[in-house]
Amino acid sequence: MNGAILENYVVAEIMKTYINCGKEPYLYYYRDKDVKEIDSVPEHDGVLNPIEIKKTSNCSNMAKLGMNPKILQYLMGHSDISVTMNVYTHISFDNAEEELKRMEEFRKA
Repeated sequence: MNGAILENYVVAEIMKTYINCGKEPYLYYYRDKDVKEIDSVPEHDGVLNPIEIKKTSNCSNMAKLGMNPKILQYLMGHSDISVTMNVYTHISFDNAEEELKRMEEFRKA
């Protein structure tokens, strides 16, 4: 899934959430003269909430949730798993520590 498709998907999901709650979705897009942009700027109760949608964040979050790496590779549209795992997936020490604790609990069960 390329970045533009992901951005459109996320904006559509935001709109559906508002509509399903019976609210009018007030969504804006921002780009300045230097071509710096904000992907979505929903307005809620007069407050603007800028959202920057990043493909790499999505990949990292799916990996942290335990998605099969080959499925993640397919969804990201990468022909090589190393691109998915080494470029688009970012894991921290805290993530590793959580996973080790989870594995220890699994071993005890």
